[in-house]
Amino acid sequence: FKQKTAYEIASCLVGSEMCIRDSGMTVYGFIKLPQGTIEALIALTIVYLASEIYKNKGSLKTPWLMAFGFGLLHGLGFAGALIDIGISNNKMLLSLLFFNIGIEFAQIALIPIPIVMIYISKRIQYLKELKIFASLLIGGTGFYWFIDRVIGIIQQ
Repeated sequence: FKQKTAYEIASCLVGSEMCIRDSGMTVYGFIKLPQGTIEALIALTIVYLASEIYKNKGSLKTPWLMAFGFGLLHGLGFAGALIDIGISNNKMLLSLLFFNIGIEFAQIALIPIPIVMIYISKRIQYLKELKIFASLLIGGTGFYWFIDRVIGIIQQ
């Protein structure tokens, strides 16, 4: 586990935290962004991530900046989900607080999964195969999600 990876994870978490925190502005109507477009863009970030896993060249000089931007975009998606849940105005602050805490805990809880997978695959010398499998699975899922969201936008 490298320090660079820790910066990337922290940047993504900070970016998504900022958007979730500011989701109150979305709930009150100060910010209006089409949820379908946000979800399509999120899917493209997943496809991009898959291509980076496959290439493994570290083509970005500041990957933490990309992680921060992806975190902002994903945070907007979480804010949209909060709106879709429908929260009452008399418990707005509490709803935002606990939604935010839940999302952050879930993200932090998922971080060890790829770390353990990478560690095990290095030990049994299947890292290259894991990267290919992971990039195909992640990229395919992201591409399917992107097509699904674009079709949803067109059909509106």
